Amino acid sequence: MFSRQNQWVVGHYQGSWGDYQEVLDWDDEGKTINFNQFYNLEVHLEGPLVILKVDGETLISTEFDAPLTSNVVGLAAANAFCWFDNFTINFETPLRSPVDTLFSNWEQESASIA
Repeated sequence: MFSRQNQWVVGHYQGSWGDYQEVLDWDDEGKTINFNQFYNLEVHLEGPLVILKVDGETLISTEFDAPLTSNVVGLAAANAFCWFDNFTINFETPLRSPVDTLFSNWEQESASIA
């Protein structure tokens, strides 16, 4: 079981947050994901390979069992307030991208803490 804080995670969301492919716990490195700090987050998908970079540093590089070209893509934060600004996806072959009402938009989230 992971502490579910101060972690960078690559995985599947399938009804719960527990399907982790790879986790990097910054507590183990003496680092902290800081509140009120902007991070440049990059996710590269190359076939089955996922590379997660934060501020230009590769934190996670992991492979799934199959190429990631036929499913939806998203970003999420658990137990945190997070704003994913300027989120774009570029693929040679477009992925389907349905609207998922499970996740709130920025206006709904920011209004709840105001």
